[in-house]
Amino acid sequence: MFEDYEVVHLNLNNQNTYQQWQALLSKEALSDLSKTHAQELDFSIGFYHEDNLIATASSQDSIIKYVAIQEQHRSDGKLFNKMISYLINYLATAGIFHLFVFTKPAYSQSFSYLGFKELACTEKGCLLETGDQTITDFLAGISKMQGSLIGAIVMNANPFTKGHRYLIETAASQCDAVYVFVVSADRSLFTTKERFELVQKNTADLTNVLVLEGGDYQVSPVTFPTYFLKTADDATIFQTELDAALFKKWFVPALGITTRFLGEEPFSPTTKIYNDNLQKILGNKLKVVVIPRKETPDQQIISATTVRKLIKENKLEQVEKFVTPITLDFIQSHQQTLRDRMESEEEINHGN
Repeated sequence: MFEDYEVVHLNLNNQNTYQQWQALLSKEALSDLSKTHAQELDFSIGFYHEDNLIATASSQDSIIKYVAIQEQHRSDGKLFNKMISYLINYLATAGIFHLFVFTKPAYSQSFSYLGFKELACTEKGCLLETGDQTITDFLAGISKMQGSLIGAIVMNANPFTKGHRYLIETAASQCDAVYVFVVSADRSLFTTKERFELVQKNTADLTNVLVLEGGDYQVSPVTFPTYFLKTADDATIFQTELDAALFKKWFVPALGITTRFLGEEPFSPTTKIYNDNLQKILGNKLKVVVIPRKETPDQQIISATTVRKLIKENKLEQVEKFVTPITLDFIQSHQQTLRDRMESEEEINHGN
């Protein structure tokens, strides 16, 4: 009976509690269970039966994650409902009313019973949301651009380079209108606000381009939870499939998108896999165009990664050939701030 369960706020800094939590999740084939990942969680709840941890769920920002119930207790629907409802109520007291969950397909229906709406689903996992905002609201707030050929680009732009400008210019020349979605996850060297404003300023002269924040619906590699996937390849494939499914199901019909533009990726194997899979998945619904990387006059491929490396090495004289004048001016004006951020990130990573 439900009355036999004890609800506990888990302190994962406690070694014994952490080991119990880790053991339960490991049985559910969940990964990324290091203390570092545990410390990133904002809140964790546990249900105990006769001093045994039989169920748990956690939250990080607005994402519910690490949901697991011992197999012999899964038939008790009240346990799942009580646990997730408890977590939702806790998040509400923290002022968080728009929630997401990435979960195994087996749990998707259970979340649906609690008012979660399935946004996209693949064989490996599903994305659902609930709360005072919806993807329908997000899309309804976007000004609809007119034309028979409507393009879309999703970019991080960390920072905006001549390559990003070339990609957008090319798309704009081939379409009546182009939506440029800037990934909103604030986990890059350049903040979300800085990246968004740089994209806006660098494309202000392109009258058929609309720059938008990606919000919560452009899945970013830096925020994507992969704790229920076994390998990095699984994570890449799942992310691609889910991103494509979400884009195809919601963005394409709502905005009349006919073409998705991708930048060629000669350096990162993971991003290349991502691009290849997006072409396969979206190809039956809309046109997918991969634009070759722009090069400098001396035939160096333009890359934001290269720009960040040059900033770190204090070689601003070499940055100019990779970025636009607007971006260069920003980097020169904020050089020390950017370098301080890099040093802070290195300290964090070294500590981990």
